[in-house]
Amino acid sequence: MAPRVQSKKVRSKKMGAALKVLTQYGFEKDHIVSTIKGLIEEYGGEDGWVFIEDNGYQVVVDSILDKQSSEQQKGEKVGESSSNPHVEQLAHSSGNMAMLRILCV
Repeated sequence: MAPRVQSKKVRSKKMGAALKVLTQYGFEKDHIVSTIKGLIEEYGGEDGWVFIEDNGYQVVVDSILDKQSSEQQKGEKVGESSSNPHVEQLAHSSGNMAMLRILCV
């Protein structure tokens, strides 16, 4: 049986819904879109939306936070310092930088 193909309209609605939810958590639109596109590719195509939408986009949140954490650790290795080390330490220890960013704004 041929694989089911979603229309561009359906994909657009799914991306729009994901952006609406995830921007409320404080994530930037470009990070959300690039992460979702990567996950769709990783899951083998448009059928991957089932996993992306599952549990309130948790896999997207985890993926973005992992990227931010690895970028932060890479920056620390190079010797970059934070403008506020207490906030940076709290974000690193809690593992939830997006929520911390919302609270600090």
